[in-house]
Amino acid sequence: PAAPSHAVAPAEHDQMEAILWGCNDTFLVIDTYTDAFRGLAGSGVMSDVTVTTQGVASQLRFELVQNNVPLDDVEIYVADLDSVWMRDYGPIILKDGQGTRSVADPEYYPGRPRDDVFPAAYANWRGWSVTDVRVGFEGGNFATDGRTTTMCSTGVQMFNPNMSRARIEREFEKFGFNQVEWFRPLIDEGTTHVDMFMRIMDDGKALVSRYPASHRQSVVCDAAARKLQDLGYAVTRVDVDNSYDEFATYSNSVLANGIALVPQYRNSTKNRAALRAYEALGYRAVGIDSTLIIRYSGATHCLSMQVPTGN
Repeated sequence: PAAPSHAVAPAEHDQMEAILWGCNDTFLVIDTYTDAFRGLAGSGVMSDVTVTTQGVASQLRFELVQNNVPLDDVEIYVADLDSVWMRDYGPIILKDGQGTRSVADPEYYPGRPRDDVFPAAYANWRGWSVTDVRVGFEGGNFATDGRTTTMCSTGVQMFNPNMSRARIEREFEKFGFNQVEWFRPLIDEGTTHVDMFMRIMDDGKALVSRYPASHRQSVVCDAAARKLQDLGYAVTRVDVDNSYDEFATYSNSVLANGIALVPQYRNSTKNRAALRAYEALGYRAVGIDSTLIIRYSGATHCLSMQVPTGN
């Protein structure tokens, strides 16, 4: 189906020109960056990395070179940041029918003011306009089909206790959509983000994590799969590595022009099956070492934000 003529957030399986990354600590991200930048090399998708100081920039370049990562498609910029979680504070970029891009800028954690101003600073750098989305929100809780629908978990309400669901949905219309589908988040998973257990793969397909039937998260993921099926998606289920870490799922991936950057966990017996699932859905699957970063409640998707092309 054709995208609307008004400005909307494109789906993540649409064409991208770059992936944004944010680094204030190379220790946390170097394993992910090494595999991701290799996987994107030569694809035409730039890896634009914002770091906090020239010292961090030098350290990052050194470590990437030591890991034999080609840097032709990597650009490093210096700007103020508080954390590495680019998905959650980064700009949600909108595009209209003429290809004009702008930025939707939700509110972010009060304790991370430098992260919170990053979307506006990025928009200013690109010469794009900014739309304020007046709801506390993280990008890990945002999925879309790029046409009519925003998808998030009820964790958004939990983090905005003084806002009704109707008011939140009115704010979400600024992403360009008139329908919000709400999902239950994983149990006792602090982020409540939908990218921890599901992702839209293309206009007709979705991927949802699968836990053993006896596991407490099984009911959440089974319900999400049914809901997506009711919305018209063919759903692929992918087993999680709950033997390693309960939240070591494979949905926290990055899609970039036919490439899927898929989390991998050290010594996991589930890694290869996850890669095969993405390949069966039409992607070139690249494994991304997420063994360290998952201990901080995130993986590949959490560290990145896509920039859609302007055409």
